[in-house]
Amino acid sequence: MTDEPKGPPVLKRAGAFTGATGEAEVTPEAALAAGLRLAGSLATASPLRLAALAAAHQAAGRLELSGDAVRHELFFKRGVLEHVTTTDPAEELGPFLLKKGLVTPAQLAEAERVRGGYGGDLFAALAGLRIVDAARSFQVLQDHGAALAARALATEKGSFLWEPGAAPPPSGFPLVARWALVCDAARRLDGLALRSRLAPRMTLAPYKVGGRVAPGDLKLTAQEARLSGLLDGNHPLAGLVEAAGGEADALLRVALILSEFELLAWAEPRGGRQPGIPAALHAAPEPDLRPDAHAAGGGPHGLGLAQHRLDRNALHRRRAHRLQPRRGDLVAEDPHHARSHAEPPAQGG
Repeated sequence: MTDEPKGPPVLKRAGAFTGATGEAEVTPEAALAAGLRLAGSLATASPLRLAALAAAHQAAGRLELSGDAVRHELFFKRGVLEHVTTTDPAEELGPFLLKKGLVTPAQLAEAERVRGGYGGDLFAALAGLRIVDAARSFQVLQDHGAALAARALATEKGSFLWEPGAAPPPSGFPLVARWALVCDAARRLDGLALRSRLAPRMTLAPYKVGGRVAPGDLKLTAQEARLSGLLDGNHPLAGLVEAAGGEADALLRVALILSEFELLAWAEPRGGRQPGIPAALHAAPEPDLRPDAHAAGGGPHGLGLAQHRLDRNALHRRRAHRLQPRRGDLVAEDPHHARSHAEPPAQGG
């Protein structure tokens, strides 16, 4: 009789990733949905993706993001971020309050000295010493928390750990709206960071799909909503970015946001249109009707001349079609003009 394996249960599901041992592994989506502890590499699950899953599943727990030199901890309650910590002293609340002029160096030093008695919470120490008014400091704390969370979610290389059920400190409170966390962090990324994250998908064509999140809940800006209409699966992302010109970064940003919330899928381009030209802007080019334009295709009596004639005939048909009246248009008919075309001129006697 074999012993049953010990340890936490492993959730197996169809479509799960397969590890080196050949056994099905728990995906981040499955772990956050089932409340399972999970550790992994950020190369397989980005911080933005993990935060989006926490929001979608209304998860409660601690997300630890370990980069090359800095480690951040994000505490979620019902999918909403309530507390953020960092190991980088320059990113902590103290320097932020000093920069805002809300505390003096002496006051900050006193709070740092006694923060151990407040569970290590600097803000609780500042409030306990009555250096800051907790009731009037929520906006400052939200600004700091949102900025710190954005830096944490910008981590590209490293590892993550999801600890379900880990509660935020007593001083924690909602720092940013449930869906706004990922959107705000993505909007703070520069063009280089956006291209780095989407580089493996630049040759694929993105198209919108349904998901757990209603697109309206993301509160996209007017520009982002307009640009999302170009993601129709007909053109690769690289071509769309090239055609977007000055809006290229905004297009990449909305593609990243929708992708992290699983509202965007990726496939080979379809439709046969030229890469880089959105469907709304696509127009067939006018053929070149110069006599020598197709000479390289077989000379004036070969395929070059035949192609030239085909192009010329197609152009004539297209121009004739444009000149035809549209359905419903009222066209006045001149009886004399119509008769002049239908009857040959009378011979003089």
